[in-house]
Amino acid sequence: MALLGYATVHPAFSLKKQVALLEAAGCHRIFIDESVNDYTGLHKLIEVYEEGQDVFLTLLHRKNNMIQEQFLAMLELKKYGSDPGRPKKTISIDEIAIQLSQRNTPITEICEMLNISQRTFFRIKKDNMLA
Repeated sequence: MALLGYATVHPAFSLKKQVALLEAAGCHRIFIDESVNDYTGLHKLIEVYEEGQDVFLTLLHRKNNMIQEQFLAMLELKKYGSDPGRPKKTISIDEIAIQLSQRNTPITEICEMLNISQRTFFRIKKDNMLA
């Protein structure tokens, strides 16, 4: 099953960076809302969502909290009483940083996208080389 991603406008985090993070997380289909009051991307996401699929959101802020609630409510309407089962494993910032690094993304860009320092990036890289 393809991983789904969702990005929405935010003054401090460009859509381009959000899409790059979702691609690094392995999302095959990314749905985007390009304005504050536009939810067409979210509605398309809900249309194609199948039970058990992972959905990645790039931001955790007030609008996304509302979107998460709306998404879950709409899924309840779509669901036919089956148990969603055990939650899927989420991808950590460490894993995303390593994947971006392997794609030769500049370190400064990785740190800016993930909101981490270069020192943190090199610690992540060192820890993953030892594992």
